[in-house]
Amino acid sequence: MQVGGALCDGGLSGRRSVVVGIPVAGIAMACITMADAELRQDAVLSPLGLSFCPILTRGRIPPPTHVGQVRTRLLAMIDVDMYMSRSLSEEMAQRGSVERYEALCAERRATVLPAFEPTKPGAAGRVMATNLSCVSKAQLQLMHGRNKAAIQFKLRVFPRGHTPTDYVRWFASSEPYQVTYKRFYEPWFITCDEIMPWYDIDFRGYGMNKIVLIAALNYYNYSFWIHPSAWLVHNPHGDTEVRKLVAREASDVNKLNVKLPANALYRKLTILFGKAKRGMVRGGYDPRVDPRQLSVYDRLPWLRRPPKLVGSPTPESVFT
Repeated sequence: MQVGGALCDGGLSGRRSVVVGIPVAGIAMACITMADAELRQDAVLSPLGLSFCPILTRGRIPPPTHVGQVRTRLLAMIDVDMYMSRSLSEEMAQRGSVERYEALCAERRATVLPAFEPTKPGAAGRVMATNLSCVSKAQLQLMHGRNKAAIQFKLRVFPRGHTPTDYVRWFASSEPYQVTYKRFYEPWFITCDEIMPWYDIDFRGYGMNKIVLIAALNYYNYSFWIHPSAWLVHNPHGDTEVRKLVAREASDVNKLNVKLPANALYRKLTILFGKAKRGMVRGGYDPRVDPRQLSVYDRLPWLRRPPKLVGSPTPESVFT
C-alpha cells in the first residue's frame, strides 16, 4: 500500500465525516468531525485514490457506497484532518500485519495512535504537518517541543484529551504499552468492527461524541494500548462557528461562573454527558442508536450483525 508515500507527496485535507475503504491495507476509517447536517450524499475520490463515502448518521457501521472494497474487520476511528504517519502505512502493507491486529480484537484492545499537531497555524503549519507524518520516530522526537515543530495534540487548549497517552513514555518505548482510561480521554484508535460500540446519537452534531465513545470503550472493558511506532498529525485549519460558540460558552461557565440559558449548546452537552456518565457508573449504559442504522442489517444480509456488548460499572472516581 502506498498511502504513506501519497500523504508525504501531497497530503489529505478536509474536515467532512467519511468512511474510507483501503482495499490493500484493509483499514476502514470512520471519521466524525462534521455535523450530519453538513454532510453530502455524493461520494468523492481523494487524491490518494481512495473512496470517500460521507455518512448520513453517525453510528457503528455506516452503509457506504464503496463498502465492497473493504476487505478486513479492522476499523480505525481517525478524523479526516489527521495525517497518518508513513510508518503506519508501511506496517499495514507488510504481510500478516492486518491479521495481527485482527487477533488483538479477541482481547478487546484499542490500539491508540498518538496524535501531534504543528506548532504553527495556517499554510506553514500544513507544510509542517505533512513533513511530520513522513519522518522517522527518532526525527519526530528531535522536532518535538513547544519551541520546535510538533507538540501533543491540543496541548495548549485541552491537554486532558491526550495526556493519558504519556508522550514521554512513548518516545522511549519500542513496544506497545497499556494506559489507564481517564475522564475526557479522546484518542484515535484501531479496533475491529464487530466489537466497536455504537455512537450515541444524542451527541449527533458537534461536541463530546468522541469523548463519550472512548468512555464507552472503557465501560465495555476495552484496554488501551499505545502503538509504539505509528502516529497521527493534525492538519491545521480554522475553527467552525459552532466550535467557537461552545468554546465561548465553556469559558463563560468554567472561568466566569456564568449560568447559561436552557438552550445553550454547551449546557446541553454537559447534561447529555452527565446522563451517559450515570449510565456507565450504574452499569446500565446503552447508547441510543438511530433505527435507520439498524435497518441496514435487514437490507444487507451479508453484513454481520454486531454482538450485544456487555459493560461493567465504571467507578465514579474515574469521572472526577
